[in-house]
Amino acid sequence: MKRHVAFLTVAVIGLVFFSTNITVSTVLAVPGGQDETREKKVIQTTTDERGFQKELTEVDMMYQTAKQFMSASQWQPAVAELQRVVGLERHRIPAWRDLAKCFDQLKDPVKAADAYRQASTVQPEDLSLLSLLGYAELRAQELENAIGTYNRMIELDSLNYDANVHLGFVFQRQKDHERAISHYMKALKSNPEDVPTMGSIAKIYSDMGEEQKAVEMYEKAVEYASTEQKANILSKLGAAYISDKKFEKSIAVFEELTVVNPDNPAHLYNLGISYMQLKKFSEAIPPLMKVIELKPEFIGAYQQLGVSYNESAKYNSAISTIKKGLDMAPGNAGLYVTWATSLEKMKLFDDAIAILQKAVNDPQYGSYAKKQIDRQIKLKDREQKIKDQQM
Repeated sequence: MKRHVAFLTVAVIGLVFFSTNITVSTVLAVPGGQDETREKKVIQTTTDERGFQKELTEVDMMYQTAKQFMSASQWQPAVAELQRVVGLERHRIPAWRDLAKCFDQLKDPVKAADAYRQASTVQPEDLSLLSLLGYAELRAQELENAIGTYNRMIELDSLNYDANVHLGFVFQRQKDHERAISHYMKALKSNPEDVPTMGSIAKIYSDMGEEQKAVEMYEKAVEYASTEQKANILSKLGAAYISDKKFEKSIAVFEELTVVNPDNPAHLYNLGISYMQLKKFSEAIPPLMKVIELKPEFIGAYQQLGVSYNESAKYNSAISTIKKGLDMAPGNAGLYVTWATSLEKMKLFDDAIAILQKAVNDPQYGSYAKKQIDRQIKLKDREQKIKDQQM
C-alpha cells in the first residue's frame, strides 16, 4: 500500500512540474446518463505536446495515475484506479478499454468481457467496441453472448468482416456447417483475398464429404496465398486431391512441396501414398524410405513401404522393413499381415500362417488374419496338388 501511495505522489509531482498554470475552478462533467450531472474541480492546467492548454480534473488525474500503473505493468493497482474512474465517469470509454486490457493481462477474460460490455452500453453502435466485446466473449468461452454481440454488429453492417468471420468460426466449432459457410462467404465479400477464411470453408466442405467443393476452395486459396501461406495451403490442397481421388494432381502438389522442403515427413508420406494409389509402387519406395529415416516412429510408413516392396516383388526387402517396424512397435498386427503377404508371395505358406496367428486377436486385423490363414491352407493344398501332378 505504501508503494502505491509513493507512486501516486511521484505522478502528481511530475504533472505539477510540467504544468504551466494551476487553477481551482469547477467544470460540468456528464456521466453515462443524459440527465446525470456532476461538478468536478479543475485542479490543474497543463500544456500538451502541441502547445494547447488542457484542464485536468480529479478524474483525469486518477486516469493518468492508472495509465502510469499500466506502463509499469502493475495491473492490480491500475484496475483499482480505473474502477474509480469509470465509477465517477461512466462515459469515459478509453478507461473501460484500459480496464479490459488490465483484466486480460491478469488472465481474467470474463471481467475483460464485462468491461467491454459496460462500455458498449454507453456507445451501443460503436462497431470497433462491439468487435472487441465479441472477441473478449469468445476468449471467455461465452459463445452465446459472442453470437449475440456479432449479430448486433451485423444489424449495423450486414457485411462486417469481423462479425461474419467470427460467427463462421463459432458455428464451425459447433458443427453448424451451413451457417458457418454462410458467414464465412459474407466475410469473403468484405475481404475477397482472405486465405485463412477460404481454408476454413474448404475444411468444412471436406468434413461434409463434399471433396470437389473443398478442392475448388483450396485451389482458390492457393491463388491468393502469400509465400508464407502457400506451403500450408498446398499441403491441404494435396490432401483434398487424395480424398477426391485425383492422385496425379496430388503427386504434382507433393512433389512441389518436397522440392521446397525435402525433409517434411507428412509431404513425403502423402507423395508415397499417391504413387501407391496409381500402382506406381517403385516410385513410392524412395519417399517412404525417407519418411522412416526422418521419423522412425511413424509405423504406418513401415507398413506402406512393406506393401510397396511386395508389389515390386522385393519380398526380402519387405520383410526386412517390417522387422524394423516391429522393433519400433512390437505386436503391430498391420505389420504382421504385411509380412505374411511377403511369405505367401514366396510360397512359404506355413511361415505365413505362423505370422498371421500373431494377429488373430487384434480388433482391427483379427478377422482378416483368420481369413488369410484359411487362404494359406488352401494355397498350400493347391501347391501340393500341382507338385503331385508333376511327379
